[in-house]
Amino acid sequence: MRSKDDFTFIAPPLVNAGFSVAMLGYRLAPHANMYEIVQDVRDGLKAIRAHIKEKNIVSQKIWLLGWSAGAHLISMVQDEDCILGGTAISGIYDLEPMRHCYINEKLQLDENTSLQNSPILLQQNAAKPLDIFVGEAELLEMQKQSIDFSAYRNSTNAVGIFKNIPERNHYTILDELISKDGEIFKVLYSRLI
Repeated sequence: MRSKDDFTFIAPPLVNAGFSVAMLGYRLAPHANMYEIVQDVRDGLKAIRAHIKEKNIVSQKIWLLGWSAGAHLISMVQDEDCILGGTAISGIYDLEPMRHCYINEKLQLDENTSLQNSPILLQQNAAKPLDIFVGEAELLEMQKQSIDFSAYRNSTNAVGIFKNIPERNHYTILDELISKDGEIFKVLYSRLI
């Protein structure tokens, strides 16, 4: 139910720090199913890469950043060639619990769709870093999903860190991204600058 326009506040601090930022949107359920939503993200990455190439920008690799459903989606597209890695914040990595709650009225997940679109069940690209953040004041299921996904990635020797940030909830954790003193900002900056 959110739009990329709701998150434009993250762009100025990142641009001021020297990052180039492109914000990607996608169709929402129930107007698109999970396969179509993931494909929208893949198509958006192709469009961004074409723009980078057209502008003759030296680096044509992209670092992904996603929060909540966006963290799920960036985890689903790490296999794209143009991706360097990603920062996943407060994500859902196993869709199975979503099938059994009110949100499935919109998502329309069946067992097969849930299994095929749960990053925790998919092969990981061990060479591409994926840093996972969650707030200690978030719902226990959100914390569990992040802890379990990080443990799964560690079991495959995948690169990336995990941080459970004290006193941050599902919304205040974004302060850690937009502040130069924030945990997420510092890790992102160290990865890319």
